[in-house]
Amino acid sequence: MSAYAAFEWGSSNRVSVAALDRASRTDLKATALIGSLPAFRKVRARAPLRLSFAGGGTDVAPFPETGEGGVVLSATIDRYAYGLLAPRTDDRVNIESVDFGMSLDFPVTEDPVLDGELDLVKAAIRRLRRGGLGVYDLVLRSNTPPGSGLGSSSTMMVALVGLLHEFYGLRLDPYKVAHLAYAIEREDLGIKGGYQDH
Repeated sequence: MSAYAAFEWGSSNRVSVAALDRASRTDLKATALIGSLPAFRKVRARAPLRLSFAGGGTDVAPFPETGEGGVVLSATIDRYAYGLLAPRTDDRVNIESVDFGMSLDFPVTEDPVLDGELDLVKAAIRRLRRGGLGVYDLVLRSNTPPGSGLGSSSTMMVALVGLLHEFYGLRLDPYKVAHLAYAIEREDLGIKGGYQDH
């Protein structure tokens, strides 16, 4: 059994066997060629989705900027956004979204184009990558469908920031991860939303 089989994918919408096989082969090749470089290793992440009980919408402008501020009551639930990042040995970055049934790849030396396809992922990569370093397969999945109202896109962004920072060997505390995820989604991409999602 590969380490990928132990990764928690849930029972619905299983990740494709081809993607896991490809990632496993890539991981074995990377280990053979680059050894155990600490900055380039397989990384997994999981971030909880949230349920808002009260105050939803008061964390969206203009409320937080006013003297009244915004007040929300939210809690995390036992549903997650998952990510798996495995090093490659070529010059490509490959992204697969199980939820959207999409995959794409691009050379590590080029900025991925924000064209409406997996832009959250591409924006995180653009902001967080370090030069031309780090080629990898990235597989993403959530327990809930996109647009469920549980903060799924923001939760995926938090998982992505965590994956990329861990992969590059950087350390951020949870507050900095949340702040950076917020900045990428709200400022870099201009997606409107509140603070509670991060």
